[in-house]
Amino acid sequence: MVLEFKPFYIHASRPVFKTDNSRYMHMPRGFTAFIQPSAGDRIINVQIAYCSAKDQFCKKTGRFQAVRKDYMYMNPRKLGQFLELAAIKCDIHTNFEYVYKHLV
Repeated sequence: MVLEFKPFYIHASRPVFKTDNSRYMHMPRGFTAFIQPSAGDRIINVQIAYCSAKDQFCKKTGRFQAVRKDYMYMNPRKLGQFLELAAIKCDIHTNFEYVYKHLV
């Protein structure tokens, strides 16, 4: 069964303040993930790009960089966990369970 859904982007970022400690200064500010169906059976393609700590988070630039990254093939059931790990890397505390409604 090949999944059929419209490709979509996920953007997540954290605010940066002048009073941030050095731990926040060196971790990514956010990420952009591009999710699209794969030709394989029950597999999706995921491409992810991280925003540098020194850059201003920009969705347009994130989309362009995410599309240029290599594909990661994964089971759609693992997508929420993968996005939560990417968010932890950027110190963003949010839940990505809502992405499953886009895959139906």
